[in-house]
Amino acid sequence: MSELQILSMPEWGEPFPDGQAELAIMFGDPSVAKGETTPLNQMEIFPVCSPILINRDGDIKRTRDLTRHVLLDGVGWTHWNDWFSQHGQEIPPTVRRLSFEDFNQNLAAARCGIGIAMGDNITAGEELAQGALVRPLIGFIKSATKGYYIITQKNRDHSPLAKVFIAWVVNEAQATVEFA
Repeated sequence: MSELQILSMPEWGEPFPDGQAELAIMFGDPSVAKGETTPLNQMEIFPVCSPILINRDGDIKRTRDLTRHVLLDGVGWTHWNDWFSQHGQEIPPTVRRLSFEDFNQNLAAARCGIGIAMGDNITAGEELAQGALVRPLIGFIKSATKGYYIITQKNRDHSPLAKVFIAWVVNEAQATVEFA
């Protein structure tokens, strides 16, 4: 009998502590992964917010307009710094910022109109398609190292089921990139 178990891990750690799992899907820098990595895609990161925020506070036409709003990001993340830097600007020290430990909390706060989060082509795709989130500006930045990866144990052959699952996940990830 084959069984699919889905476990949540907050950090890059040991994805195979008991040696039983065949693979893990993780987000982060693959150089710290404990296993073989297969990239699912390169992250495209961009501002997202609720249409409520745009309707309430007015259009966002350029990067500096973002500074009128609370910038939502993860604790210790540099997405906003990277965004502003790529657009030749610095974030003014007076900008209000709110950080969450969990990326999903950023998107939830953005959906509620609390501020503007940095979304990506995977985790925000469905909410963008449904209209719960909008992209106030065109463009994106790419994460040079961070992304979603399939991690497999080194020197271990994959079962036929794992091979099918890996192929399916890679295909779905590519379709998600095209969709967003």
